[in-house]
Amino acid sequence: MQIQLILLGYSNGRGAEKCYNRSLCEENLNVILPARPPFHPRQFKTCAVVGNSGDLLKTKFGTEIDGHDAVIRDNEAPVTQVNNPVYLFQGIVLRRGAKGTGMKSIELALSMCEIVDIYGFTVDPGYTEW
Repeated sequence: MQIQLILLGYSNGRGAEKCYNRSLCEENLNVILPARPPFHPRQFKTCAVVGNSGDLLKTKFGTEIDGHDAVIRDNEAPVTQVNNPVYLFQGIVLRRGAKGTGMKSIELALSMCEIVDIYGFTVDPGYTEW
């Protein structure tokens, strides 16, 4: 299954990477947003949401994670490129104003997946801030 991600500001090669005029951006949302929502409820049977806990280095969950219909990662941890179409957000950093707990990714997964497994959200003594 090939998964295509359309991000705000990058659909159809157009968009506003930096939008300084809010009203102008709102008027032009039809240019930026895709015609159809890229995700819909329960479109995947199983999803994995992967955090950046150091415990992931000690475990062998790679094959299990890759076995999901979709994998969501949204942290700034360094990753190697994996040619696996199940990785929705590989290489894309979802920037927020404040550091989060990963709850938004979990909420997204719960809205579009029947079963959600969560990996790498434990805090350990070897925690590194990326």
